[in-house]
Amino acid sequence: MKTFLVVSLLIIACEAFNETYRPQFHFTPARGWMNDPNGLVYVKEQDGTGWYHLFYQYNTLGEKSPGNIGWGHAKSQDLVHWDRLPQALFPGEKFYIFSGSAVQIEGTDTVCLLYTGMNDVTKIQNQNLAFSPDGGEKFLEFTKNPVIDLKKTEFRDPKIFSYKTEDGRSYYVMAVVLPDVFTVQFYKSTDFIAWELLSEFTMDTKAIWECPDLFEMSVGPNKKWVLTFSLQSKEVSKTVYYVGDFDGTKFTLDPSFSTQPVPIDHGSDFYAAVTYENEPQQRRIMIGWLGNWEYSTTSPTDPWRCSQSIPRMLELKNIDNQYKLYSTPIPELTKLRKTSWTFSGKPVISAGSPTVVSFPKDIDTRHCEIELELQIPISSRPPDKVGIQVLRNEAGEENTLIYYDIKTKNVVVDRSKSGNVKFSDRFLSVVSEQNVPLREIIKFHIFVDASSVEVFVNDGEAVLSSILFPNQKSTTMSVICDGQAATFTIVKKFVVHPLTSIWE
Repeated sequence: MKTFLVVSLLIIACEAFNETYRPQFHFTPARGWMNDPNGLVYVKEQDGTGWYHLFYQYNTLGEKSPGNIGWGHAKSQDLVHWDRLPQALFPGEKFYIFSGSAVQIEGTDTVCLLYTGMNDVTKIQNQNLAFSPDGGEKFLEFTKNPVIDLKKTEFRDPKIFSYKTEDGRSYYVMAVVLPDVFTVQFYKSTDFIAWELLSEFTMDTKAIWECPDLFEMSVGPNKKWVLTFSLQSKEVSKTVYYVGDFDGTKFTLDPSFSTQPVPIDHGSDFYAAVTYENEPQQRRIMIGWLGNWEYSTTSPTDPWRCSQSIPRMLELKNIDNQYKLYSTPIPELTKLRKTSWTFSGKPVISAGSPTVVSFPKDIDTRHCEIELELQIPISSRPPDKVGIQVLRNEAGEENTLIYYDIKTKNVVVDRSKSGNVKFSDRFLSVVSEQNVPLREIIKFHIFVDASSVEVFVNDGEAVLSSILFPNQKSTTMSVICDGQAATFTIVKKFVVHPLTSIWE
């Protein structure tokens, strides 16, 4: 334990954050492996202030591989700038600490963590308790762990929240998965120690389930419950959701909703996403791991590996009697804007004649936010594709292409020419695309951060997140229009906001 603590403190002291591919406004560890976000909770202090806490799966020894897993820890007052803290939970001998969640006991400084422990010899997974009496600074293990043990090798990722009944009673609910049988179990407790099984929800998805979450959302004057989890196989790596009702005991799928879950983000790299508990503005804010188990263990970054997504606000809408989750970037990110560049060139982009933009030196296009609105002449003869190349070199041979395909009605992120694509033979096999109805105006809201793009389309109707590894000299952009002769698109808005580093 002492050795792990010394290593953790040394890691915090050796921060650099100017390496090739290092994100500047996404949370990353100073060094070593990171994956799932854990224990997202806002902790209120006695003086009325508070902190957003972020725990995460972390290699305690600072190695770039997913071993020696415990919980790293950071906190923030704005979800943008993060203070790294000493590691919260450490693995033991032949015992690893997997994903879980956190809640603050109302009216106290006590923060409770529920996490999955795995015996590396028997591979048994069970649920364990740790707690902090000082608001999330130091954590103590419950001496009689585990609190739930089914003697199973596939039983993990508890998410807990406080549930209040109509008659004013309250208790804690745990959602936890049996991954290989495509099932979420729901448990009930009043003390975090004794847990009663309430019910199960299961669907045959052909891919294992991980990292569940369950929360209530408003839809106009009505309330619905959203069940999220992540699907993992060689064919799929997505955080998905169902919409239904929860009565404090059982989750019931809404009759209008598909029996197959719907991805929250259709990109190649958004996994294990969960939401904040106790958010002071009553927002439902989600963070996911920008990674994919098919190739992230070999990604060409050093001395760290992997990042978390930017925080997103979720909104549930009912459109044509269909429930749909929208995701948008939190507004706090706008405080990172230091200047802006606005396109002032020819607004009509003809097919086959892309508008290549080179930027002044003070416009950092490797760490920026892009607002692009394109008008599609759908009443005449529309082009085949419209969009933008980012992280593009001068010759155009290297770029990440983000576009809307008018024929298929899909938004696509094409990273086949994005730079280093050969570090894994699985990297290019994952396709990022999402269907979006054809409209006259398509809006792209894009966050570029050295080794990732997060694309929000039409105010959160579609979201696609992907990691990539471009040459540092690829800094131009190009608005593109592909199609037959005489087809075109019109640039209605094109603004680039360079974003300051959260580590400055």
